[in-house]
Amino acid sequence: MVDAKKSEQFKRAASNLGIDPEEEDLFISPKYVPDAQWDPERWNGLSQEEAMEQMPGDVVMELGEEIASQSWRNGSWSNVYEYNGKFYSLDEVDMVEFDYPQDAFKRANIGRNDFDEIDSQYIDSKYKHLV
Repeated sequence: MVDAKKSEQFKRAASNLGIDPEEEDLFISPKYVPDAQWDPERWNGLSQEEAMEQMPGDVVMELGEEIASQSWRNGSWSNVYEYNGKFYSLDEVDMVEFDYPQDAFKRANIGRNDFDEIDSQYIDSKYKHLV
């Protein structure tokens, strides 16, 4: 069972993407899945590596851990995920991989309000020192 915090994080991310956050089946497995447990059927027959090449955002959002998210008043949003030892900055335009969380936070503009007022924000307590 998915814990309540993780479920809320995935619902917030889904809402940001315009996905119905009440579709609970989208939020079943929010963690890294070792290859031995990878279900290729869930990913159109792809291996984990192939899925990361072809649909990286889907894999990272579903299997990674959201460590930060922020939205701004005029509709922009960004999220930072940790997945398989890497950090990912996602927004409405792109996803970029980083080796270090501070680089992902910087690219995602977490904590910044230079161009627009912050509407909502979540930062995992382990990473609050980066803001």
